[in-house]
Amino acid sequence: MSKNISIWSPSFERAAGGIEGLSADVLEACGRKWGAKGLPIGRGGERGLPAKIGFCFRSAKDSLIRRPGVVVLMHAHLIPLASLLKRIFGFRVAVWLHGIEVWDRPGRRVPPGVDSVDLFIAISEVTVARTKGCRPEGRRCEIIHPTADFGQFTPGPAREDLQRRYGLPGRSDVLLTVGRLASGEGYKGQDAVIRALPGILSKRSQTKYLIVGTGDDRGRLERLAAELGVEGNVIFAGRIAGRELTDHYRLASVFAMPSSGEGFGIVYLEALGCGCRVVAGNADGAADALGGGRFGRMVDPSDGPALEEALLASLEEESGGVTHAEVDALYGKERFAREIGSALEPLMRTCAG
Repeated sequence: MSKNISIWSPSFERAAGGIEGLSADVLEACGRKWGAKGLPIGRGGERGLPAKIGFCFRSAKDSLIRRPGVVVLMHAHLIPLASLLKRIFGFRVAVWLHGIEVWDRPGRRVPPGVDSVDLFIAISEVTVARTKGCRPEGRRCEIIHPTADFGQFTPGPAREDLQRRYGLPGRSDVLLTVGRLASGEGYKGQDAVIRALPGILSKRSQTKYLIVGTGDDRGRLERLAAELGVEGNVIFAGRIAGRELTDHYRLASVFAMPSSGEGFGIVYLEALGCGCRVVAGNADGAADALGGGRFGRMVDPSDGPALEEALLASLEEESGGVTHAEVDALYGKERFAREIGSALEPLMRTCAG
């Protein structure tokens, strides 16, 4: 068995989502240290069942030809397949645990084959606490916080053409959220921010709320804004190109995502890197991203007055109190690669061959 690694992921396209972006970062870090290969579930436009069937064949072929010492699963739904192939090829298995897709809840089934996992990697303290039901007792579990590209996400001036596009005032009066608008994931808190707007506007009448992202929940959010009479102050930007993401963070002074179900929230790191103040929820993985409140305000998303107060206080501040260098040192790619190496090295040492 060779001393290399295969990384299985839904996708390595950063623009597709947080898990996909993390997968790309893991592939990059492992590629420098070991001969890592990324295996995405879908390729060449594959979707659904054909993609899954194709992936089964490709993962088996990779296991036969490359004989990886370690297979890293970027999603828990890949555990059953890895368990089957592990019996044949003998590789070690590590799996990443993210957020609500693996958190314990009534009726959730433990993934078949979970006993075959040699190492669990959780992205936050809350994910460790909420995944006890899917981890065999005593099995090793490491916490590795995700990273962001702080060479890309840096402070800078707001682009005037984007300000004109959205009809925005100066940065001091702009709130921003970046995230999917999925009805099945209604935990990111865009609706809570919209509900806080009437009180905010009574004190800062020029405030605008820019929502970046797309999904089937947009209609509900638009209706909520209309019901509250703030539809003129809520701008839905929809999906944006990845190359414009930094410029959208730079439009705002405050990044507001008072979520209740984030496993971590890479967008918090991106916003901090661009110099935004941050308001987040206080009962999910955002606590890890914000250093327990050191880098931003954390509030109960269901407490409307507390959220309104936190947003107003953040709008009125001149600085978030954290520098780009501090964020890079704590959450940058060098730290990430170092921790990935430390976590996987014991598995690599025990590989046969």
